[in-house]
Amino acid sequence: HRLDGPATRVQQGSRAVVPARARSAIVIGASAGGMRALEWAAQTAVPVDHAVVVAAPAASSADLRAGLAVQRAAVTADPAWQGGHYAPQSGPTAGLALARQLAVLTYRSADGLEQRFGPDAGRLTAWLEHHGRSFVERFDAACYLRLIGAMATHDLGRGRGGVQRALRHLPARVTAVAVSSDRFTTPDEVRALARGTGGRYAVIESVHGHDGFLTEYG
Repeated sequence: HRLDGPATRVQQGSRAVVPARARSAIVIGASAGGMRALEWAAQTAVPVDHAVVVAAPAASSADLRAGLAVQRAAVTADPAWQGGHYAPQSGPTAGLALARQLAVLTYRSADGLEQRFGPDAGRLTAWLEHHGRSFVERFDAACYLRLIGAMATHDLGRGRGGVQRALRHLPARVTAVAVSSDRFTTPDEVRALARGTGGRYAVIESVHGHDGFLTEYG
């Protein structure tokens, strides 16, 4: 089974990529990478001096988890999923494409979509379908479910006495950066992360939602 074994968590993934000769460092990550940057900062195996966390929370919210659950359902509802026992190049491409379209909607803001497409439903549909097709060409469905599963279970407080205690005892200096129109990880969540660590809070002003950290500087 392609998903047999324990679920992958951000904590585990961060431990798995610790360099053999880790020294103090600055770590920078955005979105899922921001979750990993927080974990690196919390794990003593990697002495992190400064963590710059962009558009990522201390723990995944119920809203974030719900969106990821719907994406997972889109993949597993595709008959080609076959319980994960699909052959390479013949997996649940329709379900994975739909999952990506759902994801893209959470990564953009309502105002940004309105600004870009207005009443032109045809252009909007074509844009979503393009994102679905291009994603299927470069991503495996089981790998994607592992990734979103890790994001859904992200919780810096797990095994550390809760989120607030974990933030208070984080040894690294933290700069937490939000995107003003983000609905995937809201500015309030990022502000709470900065406040909990006594770190710096900054905002990227963008109408483009979660992807603003890419569209404004990409």
